[in-house]
Amino acid sequence: MLEKKIAALKNMSKEELVSEYCKMVMYNTQHLEACLGKSGQYEEAIKTEILSRMN
Repeated sequence: MLEKKIAALKNMSKEELVSEYCKMVMYNTQHLEACLGKSGQYEEAIKTEILSRMN
């Protein structure tokens, strides 16, 4: 399953890759926030940085 998902990344556009990455970041951040009680600012900063580097 994981191998198929990784292989599929090669066929994704930059936008799709960023979307997938954001999903992973959001998932990880939400679980981290549950432990630490932090806000979503870090998640937003990462997304902003990714998008700024694409332009």
